Amino acid sequence: MEQGVSIRMRRPKIRSYTICAIFLLLSTGCLSKPDGNSVRKEHVATLEAQDILRLPLEQGAVGYDRVAQALRSVVHFKLLRQEPPILKAAGPITLTDGIVVSDVTVEDYKGQRKLSLAFDSDKCFPLAQVEGITDVQIAKALPQEHDDEHGRTFTTKRNGMLAIVSTAGPGSECVGSIVLTQSGA
Repeated sequence: MEQGVSIRMRRPKIRSYTICAIFLLLSTGCLSKPDGNSVRKEHVATLEAQDILRLPLEQGAVGYDRVAQALRSVVHFKLLRQEPPILKAAGPITLTDGIVVSDVTVEDYKGQRKLSLAFDSDKCFPLAQVEGITDVQIAKALPQEHDDEHGRTFTTKRNGMLAIVSTAGPGSECVGSIVLTQSGA
């Protein structure tokens, strides 16, 4: 009888080394910390503070819809009331210019639209920019005894939209809030 030689082939260990290497690369990527200055992308709206005024005043209802959609696309909105519907942003929204909208409420019903926004006071949305967008003449003002606690308020109408802009407080040169609504004219 002829004795045969048995050759046993060994599998290369490349497969197990490759799997280990991939695992290590993925796990170190998961352990890395984001820097403290980064803002979560899903909370950054694709518009600047001045766009919130400019688009509705220049484009009317179409511009209003663009602003509302940009804000709705980045953060979840809670339903505050069913009829007529009132929506409130679940958190702050950072705009591309770094200005933070701390509170947003949207009321859209029966053809009437109202968008109310409050701005965070940490980064100023300068009142001087509002003058360049609207037809409102804004003069520098020193705090007066008769100023109320909410600061000054300016209104303007254009293309069927009414914009109400309020300063952050008496003597402030920063926008504190904006209300956009259909003016009916």
